[in-house]
Amino acid sequence: MALADDAHPMRKVTREVAYSKSGWSRGRRDKVRELFDSMAQEWRTKSSEGRLLALRDALERGGLERKARCFEVGCGSGNVTSLLMDYFDQTVCLDLSFNMISLVSQDVDRFLADASNLPIKDASVDVLVVLNMFLFPEEYSRVLKAGGSILWASSDGDRTPIYLPPVEVAKALGDEFSCLGADAGQGCWLVGTKMATFD
Repeated sequence: MALADDAHPMRKVTREVAYSKSGWSRGRRDKVRELFDSMAQEWRTKSSEGRLLALRDALERGGLERKARCFEVGCGSGNVTSLLMDYFDQTVCLDLSFNMISLVSQDVDRFLADASNLPIKDASVDVLVVLNMFLFPEEYSRVLKAGGSILWASSDGDRTPIYLPPVEVAKALGDEFSCLGADAGQGCWLVGTKMATFD
């Protein structure tokens, strides 16, 4: 069965980025930034309780530490940031779009950043939250501590333009991650925990 938005241009970008370092170019980055800059004011209206179900379910059942430091990658205009701030001890927001990040509450640390090259030290992050966002597996793995987790969620499942099925998210993350996921409401989620490696 074909996914509802397989023809959407963002679906192609999403797959290429998840499976190939060359999938994210300077030109592609600039186009995505321009697109989301242009949608920032409208984006604030895209929040609803139904769109939060997958994220809420992942927070309840995904086994994440509440005392963690969370980085919300691709935070947009901060539609779910307050939910994360209520759950985690510390939340930091990152987004590629200046117009988006400027709308995020000033009560939270926020930074302009390209998720393919995060301004974060190696092995320093407890939790990355990636909602309706591109998956950069190598970069996310680089910044996560052993035992740290990525919470990937899609608020509208296969109706979301930036989307991979959870099984593909697990495949792209690779064998160094132990994954757990579920459908929730109209969306779905996956928590991938980075396993310790021994030399």
